[in-house]
Amino acid sequence: MSKSDSEKSAKLSKLGRTQFVLRFGVLGWGIPTAILFSLVQGYRSGWDGFLFQLTLALFIFPLGGILFGRIMWWALENKRAK
Repeated sequence: MSKSDSEKSAKLSKLGRTQFVLRFGVLGWGIPTAILFSLVQGYRSGWDGFLFQLTLALFIFPLGGILFGRIMWWALENKRAK
């Protein structure tokens, strides 16, 4: 790991697991993916149920973002430990 990588991972690690998961998992992956998914589904299937689709996606994808963020946190911590 280069010096800039170790500095970057140390900075991310200082956020703490909860802030990291919220920032990168939920806000960085879950919500944008939900919006993009809903837009694609609306375009493909019609816009009639778009608000329902968006509401459902904004519930499900951020939950997946929690999982994604926790996996990324685990990978970051393992990388720092080496």
